Amino acid sequence: MKFNFGISIFFLSILIGACSPKADTCISNETAIVDSIYVPSTATINQTISIPVYYEVHNGCGVFQELQVSNLGNTYTFQPKVKYEGCQCTMVFFINKTDYSFKPIASGTYYFRYFNKNSFYSIDTLQVN
Repeated sequence: MKFNFGISIFFLSILIGACSPKADTCISNETAIVDSIYVPSTATINQTISIPVYYEVHNGCGVFQELQVSNLGNTYTFQPKVKYEGCQCTMVFFINKTDYSFKPIASGTYYFRYFNKNSFYSIDTLQVN
């Protein structure tokens, strides 16, 4: 009986690969729930206002990535993105903050909405004169 060295190496590599521990990456990207935003009731055209956006982070591994803002007409929707990286994270729940700069170029009513912890959209209104 001949010994086929190539086939032995092939099966040995499969066996080693199947038995070696898998690397835990423990990475997830999530849209955070917004706790609150603070929109002034009025502004003027071309006046830049800062809108603080407070969002939830579920553990110590959560790091802010970006604030995605989409708009349809005069309605703006906020979706903060948080990246959780790590397999062993501190079990803390906290509210973090980021700011959105808004500069209206026309008069009218602007709506700012976000998904809240009750699984509904909350809407704040800004009147621009």
